[in-house]
Amino acid sequence: MGADCACFLEGIGRWWAQKGKDLLLKIFNGTSYETVARLRSKRLAFNAETVDVTDVESAGRWRELLGGAGVQRASVSGRHLQGCRLRWPGAEHLLQRGDPELADHRPRFDAVGIDNYMPCADWRDDDLTNASPDGFRTADDLQAMTTAITSGEGFAWYYASDAARRARERSPISDGLAGRSWVFRYKDIAGWWSNPHHERIGGVEIPTATSWIPRSKPVWFTELGCGAIDKGANQPNIFADPKSAESAVPYISNRTRAMQRRFLEAHHAWWGSGRPPPGMVDPAHLFVWSWDARPFPSFPQNTSTWSDGATGASDIG
Repeated sequence: MGADCACFLEGIGRWWAQKGKDLLLKIFNGTSYETVARLRSKRLAFNAETVDVTDVESAGRWRELLGGAGVQRASVSGRHLQGCRLRWPGAEHLLQRGDPELADHRPRFDAVGIDNYMPCADWRDDDLTNASPDGFRTADDLQAMTTAITSGEGFAWYYASDAARRARERSPISDGLAGRSWVFRYKDIAGWWSNPHHERIGGVEIPTATSWIPRSKPVWFTELGCGAIDKGANQPNIFADPKSAESAVPYISNRTRAMQRRFLEAHHAWWGSGRPPPGMVDPAHLFVWSWDARPFPSFPQNTSTWSDGATGASDIG
């Protein structure tokens, strides 16, 4: 699942840090390391443990360790793991390793939860004078943003690199093997939810579907929102907070604020409209992330009451 999926790799891989925020899972393709997954990290920890072989025959009953041996572990936690497709020259894997859990019909598995930080815009300041290719009239065009929930970046096309994003060179998302483009469209929730899932190993699709039953469980958005900042809908998972090591601004942003409310209005307008497939996304279970309930403009202006007003302003809609 594009927005919040589990990605499993059989083989040799490495986690690489990038800019102190992103972790990249790379696999060696015989010549170089190729990125196969990406995580917006909150914590990365490595631990090494010795192997204790102490027994009744250990000299003096002192603790005895096995020389030259040890157990190493790495753990990572974060916001988004993006990309279920693992690929390298000569082979391509498409793994749906979360399906056995999602298909479990015991009472404790009621829904499919997604942290929804999918982009709903690709606005540039030049779009005010040069017509936006996505039909936006302004940066917070509600109608265009609502349309972008099931179109645009992550649905119809993607940017292959940062340079492509700057130049607005878009690459179409398609599936040349089986014609099921939704497997690579992380915004195509309806496609993923409505269809059987087939894994692919070495570029060959497995005929037998996984245990996922189409349309079997509703989708809840366990997190939804964007920063209250100019162009927040371009990159909803980015929040500006001077107190945080993860503070950043969205793609192409110039930091002015006028976005968060419109982004949420677009989502509520779409998922509550009756146009999505019945029973898929439950409008009563859209849980907003990073929404400050303190009254605006008393917060952030009244710093005598709220001392974090100066830094908290970045998250107010």
